[in-house]
Amino acid sequence: MKEAYLQEKIREIDYKLRQQMEVAEQLNQEIQRLQTELKQHKHLIKQLKAFDTFKEDLRLELSQQNREIIRKSIEKTEQDLQKEITGTLMTTLAKHNQQQQKDLTPEISHIHKQVTEIQQKTAYSQHLLELLLDRLITERIIAQEQADILTKRAHIRAQKDLHK
Repeated sequence: MKEAYLQEKIREIDYKLRQQMEVAEQLNQEIQRLQTELKQHKHLIKQLKAFDTFKEDLRLELSQQNREIIRKSIEKTEQDLQKEITGTLMTTLAKHNQQQQKDLTPEISHIHKQVTEIQQKTAYSQHLLELLLDRLITERIIAQEQADILTKRAHIRAQKDLHK
């Protein structure tokens, strides 16, 4: 009876062992399947990381390009504004100058007449003095050397008056 009992127990242990072996085999197959999937997922994870890197690089590049475009746009706008302001100022100044010229034309004409009169009087005085010196020399009231000295002195005083 002990033999039958032991054989029965051996069969039970054998049966449980086979069940455990089948479970172990199923788990082993599941592990191999998961490892295969993991390899596939690793490839996908690498692609996702590469995509994230590409996305970040693209974002940085676009950001830099946008900054450059904005900078150029600002510079162009500044230049356009400077040209517009300069043009407006030049137009305004030209109109103002024309108005001032119209307002100053009578005064300028008057000053021009005065200058012309002064030039005529100066030329007259110079010729008169030359004639007087010539007359004084011919009548022998003054010598030629004295006339030359007077002329030089007058020239020196005129230079000093110009520098004042």
